[in-house]
Amino acid sequence: MYCTGCGQQLAPGYAFCPHCGSPVAGIAQAGPVAPLGPFGAGTTAYAYRFRKLGGASVGVLFGCWLYWLLSIVPFVVIVVRWYDYPGWGQREAQTVSRESFPAILLIASVFAFGGFVALLIWLYRARANLTAIPGAQPSWNAGWTIAAWFIPLANLFLVPAVVADVARNSGAAEPRRPHLGALAVCWWVFWALGALLLNGANSGAGADLLVALALFGCPMVLVANVLLTVLLIRVNRVQDRAASNQA
Repeated sequence: MYCTGCGQQLAPGYAFCPHCGSPVAGIAQAGPVAPLGPFGAGTTAYAYRFRKLGGASVGVLFGCWLYWLLSIVPFVVIVVRWYDYPGWGQREAQTVSRESFPAILLIASVFAFGGFVALLIWLYRARANLTAIPGAQPSWNAGWTIAAWFIPLANLFLVPAVVADVARNSGAAEPRRPHLGALAVCWWVFWALGALLLNGANSGAGADLLVALALFGCPMVLVANVLLTVLLIRVNRVQDRAASNQA
């Protein structure tokens, strides 16, 4: 099926083109679209109401970015002092990273936890909305959007698979959006590696290793936060367009 207004390919079930807003021939003239129930087409007891993602997205980004900004403070101080005092040893580095900034690191952990909870809420709502998006065929059910995070070791592979599944199927009705799944995987790779390096920088290793881990870990978490920001914005937009087409 193609839009008569802009010529873009469309998935079945849309009353209006998500690209230009034109009515889809053969659907808009046929009367109102049958409402979708919570389990997809065929359950018409009530119209599916898309769950808003904006509030949860703000919580995710607020927590992630404040965590990053606060957590790099000790490392910035270490790097600056390291170049000023190259004779620093392990004891001095540990003093700066652990004893001088306990309140900052604690607050950063609180923001990180808040961002994590908001991410779970966002992901669960985004997965629930897939039931009303034409062409969406997710491989993981809504329960896995939460459970995948809490399985030791396996979560290293389950989390990117679940997030990519939600992101990719959010754009199922828009042929130009297959990259959303790849964007989710890239985010997870940078986040996992960056978090691993930052945890190593807090392990009390020698000053040389501590500075090296911080110099590599902080930029990787920064890239992960940028990718996550882009991912949330794009998934929110395609789901908002899907909601407007089902209205």
